[in-house]
Amino acid sequence: MADNNYLDKGNSDGTILGQSSSAKIGFWGITPGDQAAALTTALTTITYTTATAIATTITAAVTAGFGFINTDEAQSFLLVVQNIQARLAELETALKEAGLVAGGTATALTDTEYDRIGTGQDDGDILGQDSSALVGFWGITPCDQPGALTAAAATVNSTALASATTYDYTIATLVSNSVGFGFSDGEAYATLFLVVSNMQARIAEVETNLAEVGVIAGGTAVVSTTSGSAKYDYLDKGNGDGTILGVSSSKKLGFWGTTPVDQPAALTTALTTITCTAPGTTDYAIQSCLSTIATFKFVTMTAAETLMHVVQNAHTRLGEIEAALEEIGLIASN
Repeated sequence: MADNNYLDKGNSDGTILGQSSSAKIGFWGITPGDQAAALTTALTTITYTTATAIATTITAAVTAGFGFINTDEAQSFLLVVQNIQARLAELETALKEAGLVAGGTATALTDTEYDRIGTGQDDGDILGQDSSALVGFWGITPCDQPGALTAAAATVNSTALASATTYDYTIATLVSNSVGFGFSDGEAYATLFLVVSNMQARIAEVETNLAEVGVIAGGTAVVSTTSGSAKYDYLDKGNGDGTILGVSSSKKLGFWGTTPVDQPAALTTALTTITCTAPGTTDYAIQSCLSTIATFKFVTMTAAETLMHVVQNAHTRLGEIEAALEEIGLIASN
């Protein structure tokens, strides 16, 4: 039978790791850092016409394919994809900095004196004795385990380009002409809108959950702990050099009663972030696409195919972030 260490003391008011947002905390042997900044402000969530039959594979764009109803819709959509990429990158940076996924800076053997929480037992350490235990980080009011995210849409598979050297990450202002490039059928187009809208909702939920427990900025700071107020257990000792939960990436940690695991692996390597022309007038209500030569299409084939590849990559990375957070118990599993 596993012999786990429970780092909380069972205080009904909750347990907080870090006495304020400036307290330095690290996980799995990563150099401690203070609370990560809030993510980039989210754009308005796009709406879409649901595909009648979900197409999980989007084929290479063709000159006779489908396009957007107008340039405002097309450029708004590109801006949303760009925003998703930026927010995923910031989320990955914040998780790496805290050591919740691989990629942070490992602590060096120096004279720096860290508070290391946990005994390093092989069975692992658990913060929170079950999903109802109240836990907070960086001075944020403790809460129980956040709920599961919205179920993921089917992962979109794009047709790979013949050569990576032909990628076009700078997408110019879209134009309406007969030689532009679009999708091969309307179902593939509608499915892409569905997937991007799903990613927006899921990123927003991840941000809410991480802010709620204090992993990123935006949560509710604790109230005064004077007589008559809530009494919290602070697991760090206020060491100015920081506090580390887990002495190395191989040590097992769990949250809210979840079976401890070692540090989740690094995410899939990010693609280059696309750039696009910001729309003069935003239009987040994207209509069903039409099969007509008068619709709006991409200027180049490589721009159209690269967008498919970027969305596929962002979808994969969001799924990996969710899996990593589920594995250590920071969110409940779907």
